[in-house]
Amino acid sequence: MKFIKNFENHVAYETYVATDYPKPNVSYCVQENETHYKAFVPPPFFCKLTLANSNVVEIEGSGELTRAMISDYSATCVSAKIGEACTSIGMFAFSGCTAMTTCTIGNDSLLTSIGGTAFRNCYNLTSITIPDSVTNIDANAFDGCTAMTTCIIGNDSLLTSIGGSAFKGCSSLTSINIPSGVTSIGQSVFYSDTSLTSITIPNSVTSIGTQAFYLCSSLTSINIPSSVTNIDANAFYGCSSLTSITIPNNITSIGANTFGYCRGLTSITIPSSVTSIGYMAFNECRNLVSITVNATTPPTLGDSAFYHTADRLRIYVPSESVEAYKTADGWRNYASIIQAIQ
Repeated sequence: MKFIKNFENHVAYETYVATDYPKPNVSYCVQENETHYKAFVPPPFFCKLTLANSNVVEIEGSGELTRAMISDYSATCVSAKIGEACTSIGMFAFSGCTAMTTCTIGNDSLLTSIGGTAFRNCYNLTSITIPDSVTNIDANAFDGCTAMTTCIIGNDSLLTSIGGSAFKGCSSLTSINIPSGVTSIGQSVFYSDTSLTSITIPNSVTSIGTQAFYLCSSLTSINIPSSVTNIDANAFYGCSSLTSITIPNNITSIGANTFGYCRGLTSITIPSSVTSIGYMAFNECRNLVSITVNATTPPTLGDSAFYHTADRLRIYVPSESVEAYKTADGWRNYASIIQAIQ
């Protein structure tokens, strides 16, 4: 015969079985009662939005935060908080949330990716901290965030990929850290970031893409590490405040218009590793008075490479190669200003 006894809680059960009283078959009873005394464990936090009318919307879920979850609130969302249950911010998720000023991602975040155009045209977003767990920021992720002054990426970040135009048009951004896992700076990543004054490129980067720093007119100096082997066309075009730049010895080519309209440059040294200099590479560098080329064999020179540089420009080459430069295609147009390195 089955002996069943109900207990109010688990403590009462434990007290009873410690006595010499008859022991009931309690497997069912205890299972039932345990559902009443166990503490409620809330699900991991996913996302919370604060709206312009001060209402708070909590979005439950896990994994990817999608545009569909946000779309009903995109016009009125003023702030967002991303929790540990969110592992990725999907494409277009916050795109066009023009009233949003802050987006907070928790310190315990498990976020690994920020999707393409995720925050595009969030005109009033002022700052964001990218957690170390993020490995990729996709194309146009923060494109057009014109009020963003700060984007914090830590030195311990796992970031390896920054997509094309990721920070394009972030015209208030003054500085940004590129962590050591990133291997390339893609096309137009910092295009027209007109307030950007400084940036550190780590030794892991091997290439700088087309228009990467196009029209970064406040950038005063930049150190290109020796790991970089290629600088693509228009990479530093219009960096009019750039007064100095070091081109490392591993660079093999300088693309078309790479330093066009860098009117703050007065001198530059092109290392012996460079075998080609593209069309209009130094176009409109009107204060450029000294170019030193260390290659003994004249690099291939594109048309108008030094168009509209300073009237007093001099090109210095190895003494044993002066005549070779003066007769080489392209270089012969500058024969009168080619001199031996002293």
